[in-house]
Amino acid sequence: MIGPINGLISAFRKEGWPIVFPTDAFRKEDFIFKGRMKPHSLAGTEAAEIVD
Repeated sequence: MIGPINGLISAFRKEGWPIVFPTDAFRKEDFIFKGRMKPHSLAGTEAAEIVD
């Protein structure tokens, strides 16, 4: 999945088109972690960063 996405990013950069990186990040106390889901993609951590 990463390879094709990187190909699209390269093509967009070549054309000068905008690239949008949608993300989400959570806080440890967010409601989403009250059930069985373990904390992930915490704001301010490496796990929430965009990797280019």
